Amino acid sequence: MRVLAVISACFALSGCLEATSTSQNGPKPGPSLISPSAAGALFARACIENLPDFSNMPNDLPRASFAQAPATGTYFHQRYNLSINADAERCSLIFGSNTAIDTVVAELANGTLSVVSPDALPRNIDITSNEGPDGLRYFRMVLPSQD
Repeated sequence: MRVLAVISACFALSGCLEATSTSQNGPKPGPSLISPSAAGALFARACIENLPDFSNMPNDLPRASFAQAPATGTYFHQRYNLSINADAERCSLIFGSNTAIDTVVAELANGTLSVVSPDALPRNIDITSNEGPDGLRYFRMVLPSQD
């Protein structure tokens, strides 16, 4: 599976740890879990299809489903425990899951490849995971810009 570069527990993925969609500090992720294959497909549409610099990424997100935190530029899904962020250097997606790691990895690959062909798949996607304080495992997919 070429889409899966690295899985490790080395990042503290605080961007998706709250399970409420609003707070006094702005939008937060929703309470429901997204399937890993749907997360992979969203990553492909938002990040891979917006290479080389991700400048069009916000235009490809379903507006009704996401709320942006103005301070960070992060887009939080209002139904799912998922966030996405892009700048000139990278595009990243974080989501929570209670599915076994091997299953998540396989489903991420399937979801990503449902949108882009294997030939169009960048070889430098970094995937990490970390167990959150809520008992969910948070997966972070990062794609650096190609500029």
